[in-house]
Amino acid sequence: MYERRPSQRGFLIITVMVLLVVVVIVTSWMLRSSAIRSSVAQRQVNAYEQHHQLLSVRHIALRWIGRQQGTSNLDELAGDPREGLAPPVVYDATLPDGMSIRMTLERGQGLASRDVEAAKSQSQRALMLGVLARINEMGATDDLTRKVGPIRMVLTSCPDAVLQAIGAGRPALTDALFRLRDEGEASSGAIQTTLQNYGVDVETASAIATELFASDTRLWKLTAYTEVEGNRRAYRLYMMQDAEGGQMLAWKILEARLLELEDDNSDAGPASVPTQGSLVR
Repeated sequence: MYERRPSQRGFLIITVMVLLVVVVIVTSWMLRSSAIRSSVAQRQVNAYEQHHQLLSVRHIALRWIGRQQGTSNLDELAGDPREGLAPPVVYDATLPDGMSIRMTLERGQGLASRDVEAAKSQSQRALMLGVLARINEMGATDDLTRKVGPIRMVLTSCPDAVLQAIGAGRPALTDALFRLRDEGEASSGAIQTTLQNYGVDVETASAIATELFASDTRLWKLTAYTEVEGNRRAYRLYMMQDAEGGQMLAWKILEARLLELEDDNSDAGPASVPTQGSLVR
């Protein structure tokens, strides 16, 4: 009888250890499952909040831009892009639900359009495809192109890299485009004349002036910075006013999406947005 006790004690120890291992595994699995469920639930809550916040932003943006007196007023509010200043704040408010929102305004037609199917001629399509191919070679498609709005750009709003892509390695053409932008010339006549003065052949100058560029801005970009209880988000909206029979119709939102802030704990939210000029509500 006494000889069997050590064997029984050993068996009990092994049994207890096995049970402990099972308990640890089950507990770990339950904790992990709970964490996954919590993460999924939090993502659903965040998506719900983002969706309804974006609806509020869209409503505010449409209401604000609809109260402006035409695109000439927007031009004045947006300022001169040649000055290199941060986009001006045009709306700043705290809503009854506690959300603070600050919106900046920029001209939206300086980037190249990816919607080549909207081209009205084969030559226009070929020109745009060439520009997009050179932008792709730069590795800057996301930064220098847009998916919505008129296919033609406004030269005075184009960043350096877009003009270089249009120049296609031809120094005279690129220099002429930079000069036109710096002088604020956007009309097709001025563009064609300047290009020809820089040695660009008549056919190329005419095609660039009339098929790549428009003189007036129709597409506008609003960036809305929101903050609720320390949670900051940013939204980008492209807006355009329809026209029919020479008459301007209602504004519509062509694209609205959430932007990624570099650091949610940084000053990337409303407090860091520059305030240029007076606010217009």
